Amino acid sequence: METRRYRDTRRLDTTRPAFTDAVVKGIALGGGLYVPEDLPTFTIDEILSLADMPYWKRATAIFERFGVDLPAERIAELMRTAYGENFDDPRVAPIEEVVAGMHVLELWHGPTSAFKDMARLRASPTATTRASSSSTPPRGSRTSSASRW
Repeated sequence: METRRYRDTRRLDTTRPAFTDAVVKGIALGGGLYVPEDLPTFTIDEILSLADMPYWKRATAIFERFGVDLPAERIAELMRTAYGENFDDPRVAPIEEVVAGMHVLELWHGPTSAFKDMARLRASPTATTRASSSSTPPRGSRTSSASRW
């Protein structure tokens, strides 16, 4: 799958980094956020098939479709670490009906019982571990971001 590129929401950073470089940089040079240049598409059948998977496998499938510049095995390992056993509900982020016709997405089943766990746990292992492959260092850096994963 082709690696997706990310762009600066303020259009001041023209470097078009890959996912790992965008995450490591955090904020674009112009102060904007990095967003994918394009979004993957899913068929209805593909979306419905996600419902039968554990949360970490759903996250893996979606990250893979975004063309994240890491090996598929590494993406699966990171998602399993982030969402596999860290939540007190196996559904991770269940949707519950509060009253007839009104539903709530529960984002407090993680280790700190706060919605931030959804992003923090995904970012934590990716920011502190290394990928098994290396790539050419981005301009102005000594090592590539991908090697940090």
